[in-house]
Amino acid sequence: MIIADDTPTEVYKQLDLEKYPSVRQYQMPPHSGWFAGRGLAISQVKTEFFLWMDDDFVVEKTTDLEHMVEIIENTGYDVIAGVLEKDDDSWAKFNNFDITR
Repeated sequence: MIIADDTPTEVYKQLDLEKYPSVRQYQMPPHSGWFAGRGLAISQVKTEFFLWMDDDFVVEKTTDLEHMVEIIENTGYDVIAGVLEKDDDSWAKFNNFDITR
């Protein structure tokens, strides 16, 4: 996990790296924003795939990350996105991704 954190210095908290050894937390200038954070985080990715999430996203038991990987592998697309829905059965209802070129 890569965290680009632009929290103001007076309230910034360093993660316990012994408790979370696979997390990389980068302290950015305060209030530098999501765009700068995204650039910093993506520059540190060293894996074949990555999942971009903001601090208000939640991965639950029903989140089907494997399905997203299958779409990438089967279509050749480099980037895909999902839709956030308040309806808990939205994936079951639509059972697809809207992929546009």
